Amino acid sequence: MNKLFKKSFIVFLALLISGISQFACADQLKNIQQKQKVTQEKIKKLKNLEKLEKNKMFKNQQKLEQASNSLQTSKTRYSSLEAQLAQLERDLNKSAAEFNSANVHMRSRIRQVYKHQRKGMFELALEDYNRALEIDSNYVVSYIGQGNMYYRLGNYWSAIDSYTQVIHRNTEYVPMAYLWRGMSYKNLGENQRAIADLRKTLELEPDNATALNGMGYVLACGNRDLTQALSYCKRALDKAPASAACLDSIGWVYFKLGLKKDAERYLSQAQALLPDNPDIAEHIRLLQKDPV
Repeated sequence: MNKLFKKSFIVFLALLISGISQFACADQLKNIQQKQKVTQEKIKKLKNLEKLEKNKMFKNQQKLEQASNSLQTSKTRYSSLEAQLAQLERDLNKSAAEFNSANVHMRSRIRQVYKHQRKGMFELALEDYNRALEIDSNYVVSYIGQGNMYYRLGNYWSAIDSYTQVIHRNTEYVPMAYLWRGMSYKNLGENQRAIADLRKTLELEPDNATALNGMGYVLACGNRDLTQALSYCKRALDKAPASAACLDSIGWVYFKLGLKKDAERYLSQAQALLPDNPDIAEHIRLLQKDPV
């Protein structure tokens, strides 16, 4: 009885285990089928992506070929334009040479006309100042204007007379009168009188750049105390660094001192600012005649 029961129990257990195994296998199979389905969907997506990438690659290859063709066309056009540019540059150089030749003559004519017109304007202005002094002989501003017009016209002795009238009247215009009377004496070669008036100006206006520059220039022209002349010119240039007159004067002092490189540097700057100034041109001529 016990043996029969044991056999029956063993058979029952075997059937139970078999059922459980079959149930487990069914679940595993279901899971595997689901994974296969997911994998197939991924493969399908990847294939679609691959197809899209191939289409993109094909389109990019087409664009690359078009770009290559465009580049070749651009290179051809560039070569053509480069040749045209070279020809234009040659034509431009030729035109510039012709223009420069004509410009030299034109500038000479313009200078002559301008000089004539300026002289005419100064003469008219001088007549006005003379009439003003006939009306009021004590009007100091008219003497200043009269002196300035005489100075511009190169009539330095008459300018000196006008500036002297201003000095005698002892007004605020006295420093200006001493200055331009001194410059008039300088232009006449009266260096001692020029120095005296310029010193008087500097007593009244120690920082007057024109007076400082004039003192340095007059001393240099007379080969007197060139070290002091250089000091005056340096002070003037500090006050007026863009002044062609100051650059010319300090260059002239350096020339007198035998410092030719410094002279050339400052005289060149002065000529760049006033290319038609005869005094600067003469200083450069003398420098080139006696090079370093």
